[in-house]
Amino acid sequence: MAGHIIKAGKDYEQKLEDIAKALYDHLCKELKIRGLVKLTYVESLLINLTQVFGPLDIWYRNDNRIGFGSFKGSSGHALFTLNYEKKIKQPELYVAGTKTTKSKLWPESHFGHEHPTLPLNKSALISGEVAQYISQVKSFGDLKNRLPLPLPEKTEIYPIVEVNDIKSKEDKHVFQKIRDAKSQRQFREKLIEIYGLKCSITGFCPEGALEAAHIIPHSKSKVEESFCINNGLLLRADIHRLLDRYDLAINEKSLKLVIKNKEINDFPEYKLLEGRKLNLLKQVYSEDKQKLVNIANEIINVEKIKANISEAYNYYSSDTKVK
Repeated sequence: MAGHIIKAGKDYEQKLEDIAKALYDHLCKELKIRGLVKLTYVESLLINLTQVFGPLDIWYRNDNRIGFGSFKGSSGHALFTLNYEKKIKQPELYVAGTKTTKSKLWPESHFGHEHPTLPLNKSALISGEVAQYISQVKSFGDLKNRLPLPLPEKTEIYPIVEVNDIKSKEDKHVFQKIRDAKSQRQFREKLIEIYGLKCSITGFCPEGALEAAHIIPHSKSKVEESFCINNGLLLRADIHRLLDRYDLAINEKSLKLVIKNKEINDFPEYKLLEGRKLNLLKQVYSEDKQKLVNIANEIINVEKIKANISEAYNYYSSDTKVK
């Protein structure tokens, strides 16, 4: 299991104090005893990392580590990990990755260590040695997939509470609704970044009219899959509702709109949409002619979108309906 603590944005440096507090609170929650970690330690760590690398996503992992780097979907590419096992006196900073990766990032010759984990258990992370350590990772590392670029406008700081910590079924349901609402908002923002103010069926329209639709229904998929960009379409609200009602449908093979409720033919505006092909792309194909890199630095895979539409077909009696 992994999940966000911080999703880096352009205002990251302005929010460093809040980010440090959120990370500190998370560590305290995991370690149970606040005396094991100092807020000044966390603040110094973030200052040093930000000065060298700029804003970094921060996420928790199920192996008692915090990742710093680029987090996408349900996994991340870390530059560093902060080990906070309960048996150690204070969290320790490591270069992330396999031994081979670490060897490239931190060659033996630099500090004469046998292999480059170099745990750092310092109360003041502004020392010359630590600053040099962090800078060397930038010098020797392949950072292409380890930096969260380009950045969204706003930094997101996620709440610590987890579903497993909530006891009553009613509270779990409330928390799930809050989490899903936040994920849905971010899902919509990401689809607008990719497709612009453009419904996948009708074309350009005001932002307020656009909604994020799940191809495979949210109830039929895991959270991280449900809110994946390849499981989303940007649709005008009325089109979304008609697809939900199965008055309209998307043919799984042709990706064209089909009118299922014949009463829709009484409305010329909607009748004219029949046979219109789903418009998935805003930008230019990459070399493999199937994948598209979007401005959120993620991959739009047209074949995956088609596969999701085909899978969603199994939940309905005829042509695929977007849920």
